[in-house]
Amino acid sequence: MKKLLYVLAMLTFTLNVAQTTKSYKLPISLMIQYAQNDFKDILGDKVESIPDLESAYYQPKEIIGIGSESLIKSDNSDKTFYICSALLLSEHTSQFIEDALKVVNDGVQAGKFSGRDYTDEKGRSITEVYQKDSDVVIRLISSYYKDADDDNNTFSMMIYGNTLGKMMK
Repeated sequence: MKKLLYVLAMLTFTLNVAQTTKSYKLPISLMIQYAQNDFKDILGDKVESIPDLESAYYQPKEIIGIGSESLIKSDNSDKTFYICSALLLSEHTSQFIEDALKVVNDGVQAGKFSGRDYTDEKGRSITEVYQKDSDVVIRLISSYYKDADDDNNTFSMMIYGNTLGKMMK
């Protein structure tokens, strides 16, 4: 019985260690590369139209693999951006945040990105990064909105494609 408990304990520990070591750096870096071509290579099926904004939600063919992910594209142009939102208390979100910050900070240190950190009028912490050799813009947003259920704690990553990024610089 002791051997079985020991094996179960070791298996649980191994699974927990494996779960906490998932890396999002490569998928985030790939998504930044897709942004240079306005996500044309990964634009999947239309999910829902947004008539007021003359745009639509699309399912990306490639994903980072956390939270809610979609592409939003203008109906009349190549203006497209990727958005990923994850609850702060969800499994793997802290690793996702750490990896997203590492990708952009490494880009800044390597001279590929420039950027700034600020707090907006809603109290959200924002890291905004501009890719120097293109018009890609990346925003990392940590937000907390107290509501009745107190479950609106999110981290969002938005990556704006070249066409839309030009308008933001």
